[in-house]
Formats: sequence, structure tokens, C-alpha cells
Amino acid sequence: MVHRATAFTFESLSDLFAAGYKASNIFEPFPKQTIGADLKKLSDRGCFPYYPEALAWYDICRAFVCEWIDKAGDACLEDEWAKKFFEGLEGASKGQKYELRLDSKDAKIDALAQIIFVVTGYHEIVGTVVDYTRLPSFMGFRATADKSTTSTDLQSFLIASALAASTALRMPMLVGKFENFFGAGGAPTWEIGVWANFQKAIQDQSKKVRTADAKRKTEFKFMDPARFECAVSV
Repeated sequence: MVHRATAFTFESLSDLFAAGYKASNIFEPFPKQTIGADLKKLSDRGCFPYYPEALAWYDICRAFVCEWIDKAGDACLEDEWAKKFFEGLEGASKGQKYELRLDSKDAKIDALAQIIFVVTGYHEIVGTVVDYTRLPSFMGFRATADKSTTSTDLQSFLIASALAASTALRMPMLVGKFENFFGAGGAPTWEIGVWANFQKAIQDQSKKVRTADAKRKTEFKFMDPARFECAVSV
């Protein structure tokens, strides 16, 4: 569908995705990712809320992972199934700009925290594409030969709309007790307490974000963890 929506040949589109894979640093812990000097200045002046609020959210995710591992014990990082899981993670990053090296406890904790960060807070931003596809005059996968028009063609618009609709299924919100999951079915009861602590951190951070947002000239709601879903609908 993406191929049909764009003006690229299939080979060119494949090359584009391959280049994106090689350039990806999606597994790199967010606090370790570089930020441009100008953006850092804006952040320090309180004019770029995404960065400090994303850092705060990552720290919450990492604290949750740390508490979970502390309760579960190091076996959850070292047993047979854990080893296979982390080997799979390393394999998923092979050939990317940032390759995982999960040879320490801290590295594994960072990777788990980053995964939670990406599928919740980061995806709240990059996954919100409906605004871009709702009108053919706002964004398109390709330009037309008619230089007088400011809209994409009908076919590209309809395919983009179909793509947006197919990935717009609602996922469970991250805020919730999940009583049928944590501590259920023979799972240890400490899971309930760890999840409750995570939920409190979510609510506390949500209040901070909403308080800050009320004082801004331009609202920025994407890093409010009370708005996050707990999965990606792809």
C-alpha cells in the first residue's frame, strides 16, 4: 500500500527502508541520544517541553523496570528464556546505527526501559498521523505533475487514509489496574504493588505536565502519560 501511495519504484522504496533501518537508533536509551545545541537551548528556556518531559518519562519507565527486577530477582535476566529474549533483542538491532550490547544488568535494564518508552510516550508523538492525512491538501506521499495544485492526487490520498485507519485501532490505556494480569493466575502478588507504584508515578507526572501545559502559550499534550496507550496497533 505504501508503494502504491508513493511515486517511488518498489526498488527505490526498498532502498529507502533499508537506509532508514541502518540509520535507526531506536534502541538507544533516550537520555543518551544526542540533541542539537539549539534545541537544548530552547529546552533550557522552557520552550521545548518534549525533551525534559520525555526524559522524565524515561526515568519513570526505568524506575519501574528496576523495581520489577529487584522483586523478581536476577533470574529474570539470566534464566534460559530471558537469555533467548535478550539474544533476540540484540539480533533485532544488528546493522542499525545503534546496536544493543546486552552484556550487563544495566544494559538490559536500559533496553527494557527504552522499549516501554518507545511504545508508549514516543509513539504518542510519531504515531499520531491522523492530522496529517485527513486532508489531501495537508500532506501527501507524492506530488502531482500539475504545478498549480497544492493537493496530492486522489489515489494517494485514499491509500494514505486507509493506512491511517488500519493503524488507528485503540489499544488499552496505560492507566489501569489490569487486575486480570498482574498477580493473577498464579503470578506473584508483589506484581500488584510494583504496578501500583508505576501507576502513581504516571499520575504524578501527568499532573506536572498538565500544570506546565496550562502556563504555555502553545499547548503540548503529547508527553502526558495519562494519554498513553500500552501497545502499538500495527
